Amino acid sequence: LGWMVLFCADPSSIVNTKTGADAGHIDRAYFTGFTLFTLGNGDFVPNGPFWQLVTVVSSFSGLFLVTLSITYLLPVLSAATQKRQLAAMIRDLGADPQSVVIEAWDGKGFDMLMRKISSTLSPMIHLHAQRHLEYPIIHYFHSNRVEASLAIGIVILDEALTLIAHAAAPETRPHPSEILHARRSINGLLDMLGSSYVRLADENPPPPEVGKLADAGIPMAEAAELEQAISDSSQRRRLLRAFIEDAGWTWSDLSTWEFFLHPSKEDLEK
Repeated sequence: LGWMVLFCADPSSIVNTKTGADAGHIDRAYFTGFTLFTLGNGDFVPNGPFWQLVTVVSSFSGLFLVTLSITYLLPVLSAATQKRQLAAMIRDLGADPQSVVIEAWDGKGFDMLMRKISSTLSPMIHLHAQRHLEYPIIHYFHSNRVEASLAIGIVILDEALTLIAHAAAPETRPHPSEILHARRSINGLLDMLGSSYVRLADENPPPPEVGKLADAGIPMAEAAELEQAISDSSQRRRLLRAFIEDAGWTWSDLSTWEFFLHPSKEDLEK
């Protein structure tokens, strides 16, 4: 539109190649379009050296715009796909924090889960955080399905790590360095989000339920330890809540994921 307005500044800037008559406004729009998209000369040409130079500059800007758009959009689409892939991989671990812990329990500990986080999930979360810096628009690619939301998945994973680190009995827990390593990637993502995209939620989210863990036969620590850990991580959990709400969900949607993955007969009838 800007280039068309510029070409309209002089009534004789563009002329018809056959008749030599000055181009009309529609003709100038047509000339601007095929110049910007580097389609070559059409039925209209610039009139005089100055407008020829202006046409060259406009053609270069069009070539730059098209090339930049393609080289930017393709990585963005790839990053959006990997974002959904990461959400799906976390979803496969379990439908909610308690399910992740229960499914990871092997009777002695949670080694398989920690290995998967360390080898696969943590690098992908680090990469996703860096993609936010390279392509800020990726933050605004939100899923309209709760089971495909990365925000929900990240919070489920973090809450599961909290349960393993502070609700399970000490003898069943991984080495503290493994928990720290697993948390580091999520910390990086949260720090980036907190600095540029979201603000702390006004209220702390409710603490995770531990009843399912005991029912599954997982040895449990004293309840006071989990309560203290929840209190100490208040700011972090408020940021997690803000992450979920920024994506269009609520904290209660953490349990909604269970319905999509493992709906009961009663739920389906409803």
